[in-house]
Formats: sequence, structure tokens, C-alpha cells
Amino acid sequence: MVNGQFTCLGSATHLKSKYGQGYSVKVRCAEGRSADAQTYLSLNLPVADLVETHATQLQYRISGAVSDLGALFRTLESAKTEAGLIVDYSLSQTSLEDVRFFCY
Repeated sequence: MVNGQFTCLGSATHLKSKYGQGYSVKVRCAEGRSADAQTYLSLNLPVADLVETHATQLQYRISGAVSDLGALFRTLESAKTEAGLIVDYSLSQTSLEDVRFFCY
């Protein structure tokens, strides 16, 4: 609600799919490998934009529709198991807090 009027109406899933801006990827890098992980991910995930870095943590935003989530997971798993650059990662849909800015 904005100024006492509904601006968006629907379930959380409906609002996220209609107004959401893609996905968020959070990566925890191996100690001392943040720069290498950034380089690897920028080369292998061109759809991802680096939003924030803090010590060994990187956060990426993937805007728009992702045509192949499998390729995204394969790239992250490769960075984890084969390259040893990251310790773990999480992928999440745009949050409702992000969606509220696109409803007006």
C-alpha cells in the first residue's frame, strides 16, 4: 500500500515473478582467493553483475530472465570443486524488499 491505496496485489511468488529483477548470488571465497574468484566469475558468468564485496564474500545480481539455471549452477560448482576458488554459494530470487521499488 502507498498512501492508503494498493499498488500491487498478489502472492509473494506472483509479485516476484511479475516485478522481480532476476536473481541474487552470494559467494564465499576461499581465503585469499577473492580476486581470482571475481575474475573467474566475470569470465564465466557474463550475465552477473558484481554488486558488493566484503572480505571473502561477493554478491552478484543477475538481472532479467535466466535461460539456463543449470549452466549457472555448473559454473558455480566448477569454481567450487575444480578451481577451488569458492567455499560455498547461494542463489536466491529477488526479495520482496527489492520488488517493492518496481510496483509504483
